[in-house]
Amino acid sequence: MNRRLFGLAMFLLLAIGCASNSGEPSATNEPTSNPAPEPSAKEATFAEVSSLLGSKCLPCHGEGGKAGLDLRTHESIMKGASKGPVVLAGKPDESIMVHSLRGTNGIKQMPMSAVPLSDPEVEMIKSWIAAGAKGS
Repeated sequence: MNRRLFGLAMFLLLAIGCASNSGEPSATNEPTSNPAPEPSAKEATFAEVSSLLGSKCLPCHGEGGKAGLDLRTHESIMKGASKGPVVLAGKPDESIMVHSLRGTNGIKQMPMSAVPLSDPEVEMIKSWIAAGAKGS
């Protein structure tokens, strides 16, 4: 009987020891190697964003655009509309442009009289804004 108890105790100690070694660093075990970081999405360029805006948005937001928004140049995009900036560099989730393209935050989805941009197209614009909305 003692032999069975000893075997059971050893099994439990081994099982508890294995379960506690979850790969997380602790005072009693070595840290495991970190997994490789996932590849980040390709950072969009202004040329790509400008091309997309040109094909989808310029009919309404070119020279003398609706709501005072001209999307023809980097300078005019960063200037924004009559009510202020539509792009906050580095802050896509706070940028009116993203809310307009998604139809979120109480803003009507743009373009109003055309097919909305696809999710990948909106994500491209978000990545450009997140990377600082650079002009080149």
